Formats: sequence, structure tokens, C-alpha cells
Amino acid sequence: VSAQSGGATDLQGNWKIVGWDLPDYVPVRNFLPVLKFKGNTVTGKAGCSDITGTFSQSGQNVTFSALSTNGQACSEAALKAETLFLKAISGKTLTATRVADSLTLALQENMNTTEGDRKSTVGSLISSRRMTIQK
Repeated sequence: VSAQSGGATDLQGNWKIVGWDLPDYVPVRNFLPVLKFKGNTVTGKAGCSDITGTFSQSGQNVTFSALSTNGQACSEAALKAETLFLKAISGKTLTATRVADSLTLALQENMNTTEGDRKSTVGSLISSRRMTIQK
């Protein structure tokens, strides 16, 4: 199956985060994030905590609302990973690319370079795989 072209990227369904390139993000076994898209609602797990919010979509651009959590207690490592994940997507616009059952969300952030006040764009990636939920 080739990459989706033109129009909005199909996000609907359940996605388990299986790969990432986020600065300082260290995954914690049994606390991997999950995103569930239905209509314009996003729910899931940020690691320890449940998350809920909305999203809007224009072509490949996906804008998340400020996501709310239920603030579950967990280990320091899991909490750090959860905080970094939420910081990466909550209230942000990401570029979504889907190939078959893989979804990549690319974050664009501006960071100061060593060349004075000039800014450069650095992209971070979150890779997901569609999950099959058995009832």
C-alpha cells in the first residue's frame, strides 16, 4: 500500500505509539502512549494517565486541543515520559502521514541555532501502528 496522497490523512481508529524521536524521551515498558481518534475527539493513554481532547484536521495538518488528563500516579520515569509526550502533542499542530497501518506524526519546532538570532526548524517524529481492539 502506498502513502496516502491528497486530502486529509485518515486518523480514525486506535493507534499505539511504537517509535519516537523526541528529545529526552525514554519509553517505559507497559506505559506506552495510545491515541484513539473518533470523529473530532481524541482519547487514550499518555503513559499512566488517561487523556481526552479534540483535534481538527486540514489536509495532513492535525491540530490538537490542550489535552486533559486524569493525573494517575506512576513511577518517576513513566511520569517524565508522559509529560514529554503531552508537551509534544497537546495544543500543537503536527503533520500526519499514513502508509497502510503506520501513522507518523511530525512535530515542527523552532529552536535557536548557534548562528545568532537565526532560527532553524527541527522536526521530531512520533510513529504509530494501528491497534486491533478485541472485545
